[in-house]
Amino acid sequence: MRRPQVKLDDGSSWALGWQIRHTPRGDVIQHYGNNKGFHAARSLFFRASRV
Repeated sequence: MRRPQVKLDDGSSWALGWQIRHTPRGDVIQHYGNNKGFHAARSLFFRASRV
């Protein structure tokens, strides 16, 4: 789910239906869905490792 499959640009990519936004502080993965009269969105933030 978090491994990029298709690079969109330097700041984002797609991974198995999830959009990944790459930031200096970590990645944000997002998924959206729409049906008639209903909208859902989910976002998760993963901090960059401190090595």
